[in-house]
Amino acid sequence: MVKAICAYTNQQDKENELCFRFIDTVLNQKHNAIMEDLAKSQTTGVTLNSSEDKYKDLILKLVEILCEKKYKSKAMEYMRRDYFPIEQCLEICEKKRVPDACAVLY
Repeated sequence: MVKAICAYTNQQDKENELCFRFIDTVLNQKHNAIMEDLAKSQTTGVTLNSSEDKYKDLILKLVEILCEKKYKSKAMEYMRRDYFPIEQCLEICEKKRVPDACAVLY
């Protein structure tokens, strides 16, 4: 399902709005579980089947959408979340020229 959602959107505002709402809802509902998995993986060093890995494609798609003009103001809020993959998010933000989000990631 994650792959279908990520493949569905393109540069059209309507599709990106739907995708943004979906991903935002999923991540908000799973936030506690993702944070618990992150804490366990940091404590034990084991990252197999972590929520971070499960939701990575959704997170990266969200970052792409956040870097668009309409959502740039929200980008910094999301980039502060501990479970966002820093290197991949930074690459997207630099490519889309969103310096505020890049600053948060550094």
